[in-house]
Amino acid sequence: MITVSNQNHWLIDQAKLNPNKKFIITDNKQFTYSEIFIEVNRVSNHLCKNGIKENDHVAIIAEHNSSFIITVNACWIIGAVPVPVNNNLSDLEYDNICKVTNCKCLIYLKGKKHKPNLQNTNSISILEMILEDDADFVDTKSFDKNSTCLIIPTSGSTGKAKYVQLTFSNLFESVISSDTFINPNIYDLWLASLPFYHIGGFSIIVRTLCSGCSLVIPNSLKDGDLYSIIQEKLPSLISFVPVMMERILERTIKPWRKLRHIFIGGGPISERIMKNSLNNLWPISLVYGSTETSSMVSVCSNDNLNSNGISAGLPLPGVKITINSNENNKIIKSNVGSIIIESNSVSKSYYNNTDTQILVDGKFYSNDLGEIDSKGNLHIYGRTDKVIISGGENISLIEIENVLKKNKSFDEILVLGIKDEKWGQSYIVVSNSSEDDIEHKIVSHLEQKLPRFKLPKSVIKVAEIPKNQMGKILKKELMKKINFDLI
Repeated sequence: MITVSNQNHWLIDQAKLNPNKKFIITDNKQFTYSEIFIEVNRVSNHLCKNGIKENDHVAIIAEHNSSFIITVNACWIIGAVPVPVNNNLSDLEYDNICKVTNCKCLIYLKGKKHKPNLQNTNSISILEMILEDDADFVDTKSFDKNSTCLIIPTSGSTGKAKYVQLTFSNLFESVISSDTFINPNIYDLWLASLPFYHIGGFSIIVRTLCSGCSLVIPNSLKDGDLYSIIQEKLPSLISFVPVMMERILERTIKPWRKLRHIFIGGGPISERIMKNSLNNLWPISLVYGSTETSSMVSVCSNDNLNSNGISAGLPLPGVKITINSNENNKIIKSNVGSIIIESNSVSKSYYNNTDTQILVDGKFYSNDLGEIDSKGNLHIYGRTDKVIISGGENISLIEIENVLKKNKSFDEILVLGIKDEKWGQSYIVVSNSSEDDIEHKIVSHLEQKLPRFKLPKSVIKVAEIPKNQMGKILKKELMKKINFDLI
């Protein structure tokens, strides 16, 4: 249940409503809402002393700890706009992000080992702020639910990252949409299981603040730290990417009584992982959403999975999902098209981006291909840019993937478009299989199912497919391994 009204800063409301309620829990510390509010005021004072004011953009290196949450709320209290950034970037990359998003400063948290050496932006240490004794209350800026409260990067997996502007209203509407399904209460424990610089991880903070429950933060998102705090604290609400769920299953950990939901998103889940999860009575639900939609917009419940199999499920309340079919997509299926999402949680715009065709009047025109079945369930088939033109012939990489997935003997396989001097474009298959003859097996399987012009340029074996913490492919690292120029 949502316990704030979105007429004031969420932390201020919770500090008044539930001052002694535990807000943040780590493996060795606990902080109440009122204690965090006091720390937020300390940081707010320090930001003001460093010249940060209302509407300023502030980049924050998103370490996975309470200091990040404190700093974000401190920005909100004085009317500044936080820009969370990946904590594993180079100083040059931090400098570029600050330039692109017009940040007045970059805050590095006490988990960062060194002070970033930036050419064009001032950097401030959170450690200095926390150690200050000054806890005077700052002049809190009036709350405007329609003001930009967050600038957060898209993953950039298909090109240059865009920076999504979200308002307090966008984030709150996302919480409202999922409230009936999640049904949170103040006794729930949310696990901070995803990076805070991704919308999936950031939305966990927002959902905790709006419902007045508690947030459990592991020391890091490494397997050992994550599973240690799971077994110690037994959270009731968890968000995972598929690879995290697979590792949980490998450890043969059993569900605990208080666990109510595990939301799985951020990429496709295999039928094997899904069935294994359901057979072991894990309360999994598949979700679909994006940075532009403030997180999840549809959910496939545990019951829906058992009855109808894998899908992105049904739209959440307040969300309308439609399919824009067109001629180019008929090579896959006639009623498949790009997914359009309409909701009050949809971003108003990108920052410093002139592309106005994607976010229009509360609608997000995504690059994802999908279909809505007779029961209203949304099925995701990949991205619209997963169609290549090779020698004048359209080839759907999604079609190739589906053919390969039907052979259960193959391990993880990627189908990737490449530049081809002769044909313009082509594709390769990447496999992490240890079998000596895997290349022959893959080509033989495709030859039986596809015309010759749809066969791959090459089949590449790699020991490991590089991925980020969200389970998404790191294309730059993969390109170094395979020596192909990816599209």
